Amino acid sequence: MNALDLLQNLEARGVLLKPHGEKLIVDAPAGALTALDRDLLSRLKADLLAILQANVTLQQLPLDWHFAWDERASIMEHDGGLPRERAEALALADILDQMRQANCRTTILDLNRSSG
Repeated sequence: MNALDLLQNLEARGVLLKPHGEKLIVDAPAGALTALDRDLLSRLKADLLAILQANVTLQQLPLDWHFAWDERASIMEHDGGLPRERAEALALADILDQMRQANCRTTILDLNRSSG
């Protein structure tokens, strides 16, 4: 299970995750978290924080990255057989990761500032 899958799974069960610096705040109903959930939260903490802290919408992506996102989502939908909504969410996480790897951190931070 990847971080986005875990995030969506937990949200569907009423568990909210919030970034707080380098900490991950977990607000869960009593008994909602299993031992496996806790293990995954620990192992995927860095990825979860990256997703939650990015807080970038599709409209904020630079045009060239938006095109890359759309192409990636289409491939996931058509070749991977994923529902469009899921393909778009996974593609966004992938594009944000690619942007980070391509040293676009400044761009991501600028996007976050303009959305707030």
